[in-house]
Amino acid sequence: MKKVNYYYSTKLTFDDYVHDHSFALRVIPPETDTQKILSCSLDISPYVSAQQTVDAFGNNVTAGYLKGDHRFLDFEIKGIAEVDHTKHRTDYMPCYLLFPMMN
Repeated sequence: MKKVNYYYSTKLTFDDYVHDHSFALRVIPPETDTQKILSCSLDISPYVSAQQTVDAFGNNVTAGYLKGDHRFLDFEIKGIAEVDHTKHRTDYMPCYLLFPMMN
């Protein structure tokens, strides 16, 4: 098993003020048979109360809404994952599996 640090940052700047802004971020890595997330922090600016969910494909989704005027949206994620390359992934979502055609 190997521990890896991950980091990702995005800074969006708008030409003018925006408001009533909804967003969905898919940046939090998943837990799988081969990967365990040991630590994870996601910072969003301007500050917003965000909700966590999982979409139909198994992606972690962070959704938020900014009502007031703002000219930027920044987010940064960092953490540590433990990866085991000796295991084979078995937890694929059904939409990724190939089923033979029925006669």
